[in-house]
Amino acid sequence: MKDIETAELTPEDVKFNEQGLVPCIVQDIDTKNVLMMAWMNEESLRLTIEQRTTWFYSRSRKKLWHKGEESGNTQELVVLRYDCDADTLLALVRPVGPACHTGNYSCFYRPFSLPGSDVFRNDAGSASAGRGLTDLLGVTVQEESSTRVRMDMPITADVLQPIGFLHGGATIALLESCSSYASMLGCDLDKVFSFGSHIDIRHVNSAKGGMLHGMAELEGTEDMGPRGKKEFWHVEATDDDGRLISTGTITCRVVSKEYFAGKKRS
Repeated sequence: MKDIETAELTPEDVKFNEQGLVPCIVQDIDTKNVLMMAWMNEESLRLTIEQRTTWFYSRSRKKLWHKGEESGNTQELVVLRYDCDADTLLALVRPVGPACHTGNYSCFYRPFSLPGSDVFRNDAGSASAGRGLTDLLGVTVQEESSTRVRMDMPITADVLQPIGFLHGGATIALLESCSSYASMLGCDLDKVFSFGSHIDIRHVNSAKGGMLHGMAELEGTEDMGPRGKKEFWHVEATDDDGRLISTGTITCRVVSKEYFAGKKRS
């Protein structure tokens, strides 16, 4: 008898439940974002391995289904893993198009609002850049420090212009998220506010799909005395091939809460 915690297993060792099914979590191998969860039976698992594309079993329709058979949003299988109990699978894929039937990059695009939580965190445990827009855009933090931040955003149908190219406003939202978040990391948020105050972005290319990679790096600061300081952030957005999409400078203002409160009273 195999020790499932240490032995190398085969598909025949997978523990299916009473209905003959096993849950399969699907993850983008490049971004590490979780895309969806669906069920497999023995036949769909066999087809997934043989064809190197994901197949599942629909409990409601009681039939096999090939991911993307109607939408074209297929998933190329790169790695298939099993957990320590061999009763859950993890498929690492390269997706072609969004995973969710709603058109979102991932099925997990809506977070609960957790009491006492000021920031969301991505799968790697890094703080995400605030709430609202960045969550709707599927933005995740890839690198973070007080002088440099990198974030990724999936290019889905929701961020395309009517003619099918990436909307410049979505690119700017990603880049301002990078600079604002980096600025916040360098601040004592109990004492100061950090605001984006000026955006100078030049769009040089566009994209239609894949991931948009945003970066903000601190270029310099300007001391403004009791009014606080200005921070100048060099920003760039690139596509999966490393092509420059947009570049420029974003200025952030760091203002003490005491000074800000005085301005409001006056």
